[in-house]
Amino acid sequence: MDLRNIQKSGNAYYMYLPAAWCRQNNITNNSHVAVDMSSEGSLTISPHADKKTAKALALTMQGSSKNVINKFVVASYLNPVRSFRMQLDKKMSSLDILDHKKLLAGVEIVEFGDDYVSCESVITVDDPDVLLKTMIRKMLSMIRIMQEGHLELVNRYEEEIDRSNMMITKSAISSLMFKRSSSLKHIDLFYIALLSKNLESIADNLSKLKKEKNLLNNLSELIGKLLATLESLDMKSATSFINDTYKIINQLKRDDLQHFKVNLDQICEIIADWVITHEIEKQKTI
Repeated sequence: MDLRNIQKSGNAYYMYLPAAWCRQNNITNNSHVAVDMSSEGSLTISPHADKKTAKALALTMQGSSKNVINKFVVASYLNPVRSFRMQLDKKMSSLDILDHKKLLAGVEIVEFGDDYVSCESVITVDDPDVLLKTMIRKMLSMIRIMQEGHLELVNRYEEEIDRSNMMITKSAISSLMFKRSSSLKHIDLFYIALLSKNLESIADNLSKLKKEKNLLNNLSELIGKLLATLESLDMKSATSFINDTYKIINQLKRDDLQHFKVNLDQICEIIADWVITHEIEKQKTI
């Protein structure tokens, strides 16, 4: 590794670039270079100042079923594109369009035509960690309205949680592709996206617990504890959270509740992994 001294002139910090690198890339006193700051805190200097910008994506779908179209619509939405348009090889009926809209309720800005699917404006999220905590609070609200018997509002909360999960995934993909500067490291984005996916899966199936009052109460307390655990991300809070989670897992006896076990177990793994990652980072500075 080549180490170079940083010099300062007024409020500016600078260093000299390697002469051999400049000659190799035809860098002169009139050249421009690209400086890219990653979320890991490193700087990359590239000889060509090509700015990465979101593109307009155009796709042609041949012989695709409804399920295939929906998968590619979601994938196009989640990736960092300015807009996208899918041209279909056959027209969709009005019932097909309604089915697509129902399945993609969280992607309300996508337009369905007779033989195309398009999206002209894509929302971005800069703070997926904040959105994750908001998503958890929405889950707490969803459990509360179920306990109060307002089941007509459950679908609305499910859609909001689905939308939050999609935006968190989109933010993680965009940051990894474009290396945008962020207060979050890539590894944090990875854990946030994993947690979001598992929480969204739990929310999608919460209605199966509507008659399990004690279980709902315990799950509500656990989700509230997850918020506190995310704030500290230390061994003590993680250990307490994991112990409480397995108490709930042991209460899930019915066959139709086994997927809750899978999601809760995965959340425990993610929290443990994330805490160890933080411990490694802390011990680097000691």
